[in-house]
Amino acid sequence: MRKRKGKAATAIAASSKRSRLVNELFDIEAAAAAAGNGEAAAAAAAAGKRGAAAAAAGNGEAAAAAAAAAAGKRGAAAAAAGKRGASAAAGKRGAAADLDPVNASRLGRLCRAVKEFPNFWYNYIRPKLSKIRKLLEEPMIFEDVDLPEWTSMLSDSQNTDPARLRSADELELIPKEPYLGVDDTSSANGLLCYLPRCVSNQHQRELVEALHTLMDNYPVKWLPSKFDVRHVSSVRGPKVGTYHLGIWQGTGAEVASISVDSRKTNPIIAAVSKFLSSDAVQKLALLTGHLFESLDNAAAQTYRRAFDNMIPAFKAFWAQCPTNTTFAMLAVVANHRVDCHRDLKDAKDGWCVITCLGSFDNGNAVLPDMGIKVPFSPGDVLFVRSFALHHYVEQWTGSGAERFALVQFTHNLIIHGKSVPEKKKKNIQ
Repeated sequence: MRKRKGKAATAIAASSKRSRLVNELFDIEAAAAAAGNGEAAAAAAAAGKRGAAAAAAGNGEAAAAAAAAAAGKRGAAAAAAGKRGASAAAGKRGAAADLDPVNASRLGRLCRAVKEFPNFWYNYIRPKLSKIRKLLEEPMIFEDVDLPEWTSMLSDSQNTDPARLRSADELELIPKEPYLGVDDTSSANGLLCYLPRCVSNQHQRELVEALHTLMDNYPVKWLPSKFDVRHVSSVRGPKVGTYHLGIWQGTGAEVASISVDSRKTNPIIAAVSKFLSSDAVQKLALLTGHLFESLDNAAAQTYRRAFDNMIPAFKAFWAQCPTNTTFAMLAVVANHRVDCHRDLKDAKDGWCVITCLGSFDNGNAVLPDMGIKVPFSPGDVLFVRSFALHHYVEQWTGSGAERFALVQFTHNLIIHGKSVPEKKKKNIQ
């Protein structure tokens, strides 16, 4: 398969733009990092970012500091915020007033990450962002001679082209190292981002323990339909199936709804709530959310806006759902494999992120459109264009093996269509 590593002429602009976004994220993170000790404003000023005074949001007194800074009252922000280093922020005339909503939202989440899980942030999330920054600078370019046109990949059809979708035996198994695949169109669309060993061993154990607790209290019984093209060859058993936790577009639905597994009328909703609110799941949401922003910031912000727009309509659910999540749905795929398919309800120009857990051998992820296989092992994280690209998992092996895939996604209807139900108006004569 023809491909090359490096900055293709058609990809330079988009790749450079993404790198700048990642650098910006690190600068904003410098402000958030100090939120826990009262020096966020000074850190933000040192980073040269607008909205320095607003960095004190981690301490709950940003409004007064921002107002003072916007008024250009040198030193006034220090008195208003009452925090060390706030005077440095006041030196930025009007800075806080110009903080755009996207960066304000990112800064807020960074503050929460640093304050809630400081060790997790510094030891695991931040190093992964550095890896993505490096990948963005030197992606693997897939030339259009080998890859279908991007527009043709976005057709609403599950039909496959046998000439293009070769068998797994014919495909190249990529090395177990960070990997970013993009096409070589002028937009340089990202297609796949593979981050091996992204989830620490300790975090994996925490997630698997939380999954076992969920399964003990709420046994998997939503077995895949025999008519579902994604699970035709899946083995059926008592601990084989999928949980859908969150908001999605149900079969035949025209608006978003809460999945059956997540409804408060479900007698075991306590088990679901305990799982979603566990530190293990919260940390995973933080990790994948920040990785998503680094990989494709524009898409990540679109997903966040869609998420935020749904909150008023589904308050009961979000009360028990991780506040740090970027995606509307978390699917837990327990011990069954998926056959070749595309997820046609997912956002057409969006992503899903898959985290692999368990104890098993083999079980590569296969992307026939790209002509590659990914050595998808426990602890690996995979971002993939789930609507555009066919994908499936090879059978895994091992005595007593178990395999979990935590799949985060948002349906296209929620991203680009009708995300919340409208209130019915009474016709009063």
